[in-house]
Amino acid sequence: MRRQLTALFIAGTLALGLAACSSPGATGGAGFGGGQRQSVAEACTAFGQAIAGSQDLVGGALRDAQTDPTKTVEAFGTLETTLGDAFSAVSNAEVSALGDSLLDSLGVLADAAEAVIVDGDTARAAELTEAGRDFALRMQELQTLCG
Repeated sequence: MRRQLTALFIAGTLALGLAACSSPGATGGAGFGGGQRQSVAEACTAFGQAIAGSQDLVGGALRDAQTDPTKTVEAFGTLETTLGDAFSAVSNAEVSALGDSLLDSLGVLADAAEAVIVDGDTARAAELTEAGRDFALRMQELQTLCG
């Protein structure tokens, strides 16, 4: 039961992140974009457009994670790939820096989730909670920047 609740918490955090990313003028990301000068608004728009087409894929992964806690790790992988691909449309340094931070945070969250949910390492539950908060904070920072 605890694993299912943890998986639901994580799925909710990921869904919140995806919703923030796909909102109009939404968030942006990692330093993959070309050498073009790009305003924050342009970077946010490019990222929002890039991620909009992946909502069904990520949404399906999140739904699977809610019914099967072990699928949470797969949902993280799907989200990480989706965000990374969308971040490739961003070359603005400010948005890229926040995107790098977001992807790092997602990696920590994914590692902790796998340890707790799949491996049953409940000693890392506090780490998982903190990683979830950090990921949500990074998403909020990006949403604030992209307004």
